[in-house]
Amino acid sequence: IYQRLIKIDPINLDARKHLITLLAQQDQIDDALSQYYDLADLYRQMAESELSRETLTEALKLAQRSKIDPGWSIKILHQIGDIDLARLDWQRGMRVYEQILNLSADDEAARMKMIDLGLRLGREEIIAAHLDEHLQFLVQTKRGRDALVLLEDLARDHPGRQILHARLADAYRAIGRKSDAIAPVS
Repeated sequence: IYQRLIKIDPINLDARKHLITLLAQQDQIDDALSQYYDLADLYRQMAESELSRETLTEALKLAQRSKIDPGWSIKILHQIGDIDLARLDWQRGMRVYEQILNLSADDEAARMKMIDLGLRLGREEIIAAHLDEHLQFLVQTKRGRDALVLLEDLARDHPGRQILHARLADAYRAIGRKSDAIAPVS
């Protein structure tokens, strides 16, 4: 009945909440998480970012309790992180992206968000750790060209960051472009 109600009236929040409860009680976790995700999206569309975040947090708790595929937790955490970044809550966002990386160390989007947050917050240790891990991942997966382009873009976008210029110079030396290693990035 609740599913039919939601099809007729997709923004019926009470029906969706009752449906989530019933699905969770019946161990239909994937369906419950999907409904949580849709509810959080509705809240976001209504500019209720805090309610959206709370809904996603409840979904995350359900996903973690039920020991299902960690892909759900990662998907939910990405949404929570996006909300935090949209609200300029960079510290909280950083904690969320750390959680993602603990679940999936090769999550490129989360790694790039951590690098970006480190740059925004001026946290050299975060920039260094996550940039080095990401560069190592790119090189190991035979994407050295992507690593070089990333370094060039970062150095160009953040001209005062010595850590970026040092990594770029090391990359240029490693591929034999010594003149580029000592030239300033333009």
